Amino acid sequence: MLDFSVIFINTCSILMICAVILFSWKRRDNTCTTQLIIISIFMLIWSIGSFLEMTAYGIDQKIFWRNIEQIGVFGTPAATLIFSITYTVFLKINIKKISTLIYSFQAIAVLLIFTDKWHHLIRVNTFIVEGNQFDTLVVQTSTLARILISMNFIYMAVAEVFLIAILFSAVTSTMKKQALCVLTGMSISVVYALLKTASNEMFGIKIPISGIFALSDLFMLFGILRFDLIILTPLARNEVFNIIGDGIIVTTVTGKIVDLNRAAVKIFDCSEANINTPAAKKIERQMADLLPEWNNVLNSKRKEVLNFSTVKNDSRNYYLVEQYPVHSKKDLIGSISVIKDITEQKKNTDYLKIKAEKDGLTGAYNRRTFIDKFEDALGENGHVSLLYMDIDYFKNINDKYGHIFGDYVLIEFAKLIQSALDNKALLGRMGGEEFAVFQKFVNQEEALSFAEYLRNTVYEHKFLNNGTSIHVTVSIGVATGCLESFDTLYSIADENLYKAKKEGRNRVF
Repeated sequence: MLDFSVIFINTCSILMICAVILFSWKRRDNTCTTQLIIISIFMLIWSIGSFLEMTAYGIDQKIFWRNIEQIGVFGTPAATLIFSITYTVFLKINIKKISTLIYSFQAIAVLLIFTDKWHHLIRVNTFIVEGNQFDTLVVQTSTLARILISMNFIYMAVAEVFLIAILFSAVTSTMKKQALCVLTGMSISVVYALLKTASNEMFGIKIPISGIFALSDLFMLFGILRFDLIILTPLARNEVFNIIGDGIIVTTVTGKIVDLNRAAVKIFDCSEANINTPAAKKIERQMADLLPEWNNVLNSKRKEVLNFSTVKNDSRNYYLVEQYPVHSKKDLIGSISVIKDITEQKKNTDYLKIKAEKDGLTGAYNRRTFIDKFEDALGENGHVSLLYMDIDYFKNINDKYGHIFGDYVLIEFAKLIQSALDNKALLGRMGGEEFAVFQKFVNQEEALSFAEYLRNTVYEHKFLNNGTSIHVTVSIGVATGCLESFDTLYSIADENLYKAKKEGRNRVF
């Protein structure tokens, strides 16, 4: 006769497994709870079969309930492996094929057990051992049965390996706790099954399997739901951290790097860098060198925007740094810097700026930009000069050689003048064949001398294009003054240009 304590423990344990199933059913939208329900159902079948086998009389009844128990025996390891795949995301892409293969194999094993009395492929012998409280069915298994049982332990071992791998790869303590809870729950049932098998069922007599499964179920449920954290979510966040195109650097308030992603490593050209390598230290030094204000804004309590550039393979790359403060409940503890590559954006902006500022044909500044830059330069001390130029008889060139050749003359003329100027001078196309040069000179004589040099340079140059060769002359009017306005100097230069033309062109006045 079974002792009341044995009945009580088994009944309570079975009810606990049922409670886990019901609770998991309510939370079945969560990842892995559906798989936990399947495991728990197989554990429930195993527990009920084991309990009713203990209470049954006669070898036939005990064999019947032992057969029912085998549904759980072979279903639980398969469901555990599928649970582990779902939880850790390992091999999840093939989970349907794996599930079909494993459950089909286990179903064949259960079918062989239920039909064993007709072919005896599973059990070599069965007999009953009398006990103080209940009789125990002892089964001597065949080689095939031992192979099938070994597959159960292989499934459980693979499931455990997956969980151990995710435990060691967890990036937060909460993830580690969650994975450890699930691993503990799974390990309890695995260790019990090993001891039960090794002791030829005698260990199962002393400790009811329903109690073990109830404890295992609770640990696994706790691991899934207690932290309200599905393992996929932090892994996905970690992947996003690394696959995002912008560089991300996490630092303390002192500038020490505590984390960085692959994009940041690529920006600073430090292969295989992580927070534990000298490469991370190298990036810290580079940030300090490239951004002198870096350390100053680390303690800022608001978003800061910085810029820097690097040179790679003789090409300059430009970056925008958006630095965000990271606070604990009270204190500033560090910062997150998002580094964006704005090279193409800057190139496009520079291109549009150049296109807006410069004449599309000659590359000289357009009239509006030239005047603006001229006015800006007037704020500096010293004499400034305006050389106003007009290509002589340019209409005749267009009429005689065509507008395409005329355009070539304008382009070549601008190149010729630009090559004679220093980097502080300005060349502008004021309209048609009229050009202007801004240059600093000590006095009027120096300005006239330079204008004469330009006139002679143009005069001696041979304009050659598609077999056509001509000489071109230019008339230049010069105006020099100290802190004069553009309009004042332009009026004087234009008047002098008119005099040069009146005197026969190819002149400087």
